[in-house]
Amino acid sequence: MPVIRKPFLRGISFPFRRGPSGFPAASADDDVVKDSLIRLLGTRKGERVMRPEYGTNIWNYLFESNTPAMAELMREEVYTAIGRFETRALVQDIVIERDDTTVTLTVYYINRITRRNQFVPIVFQNPVGG
Repeated sequence: MPVIRKPFLRGISFPFRRGPSGFPAASADDDVVKDSLIRLLGTRKGERVMRPEYGTNIWNYLFESNTPAMAELMREEVYTAIGRFETRALVQDIVIERDDTTVTLTVYYINRITRRNQFVPIVFQNPVGG
């Protein structure tokens, strides 16, 4: 008989959607941390009224000149935010890929709870289109 393992982590899935029972859809284990990272990195500092320090300032750097110094500022912003607000993720690497209209930020991390290697790519679109 197979062993059924209960999830370590449970949370509401992101993006928010209705589950099969009509209640909010749930996510478990690795998806909980991944969803949290997407929310964290997609939030501008000051955007949340009751948590003004939550989020990052990477929005200020996204479509500036493509220099190693700018990429390093973005990496530092991501490392700091994850270290402060999402301690379940141990960051291994941050890869930044840029072109004229998009910036793709990929965070490679270890989920400290499940001890699995994971990654989450986040694509930012330039609102003015280049």
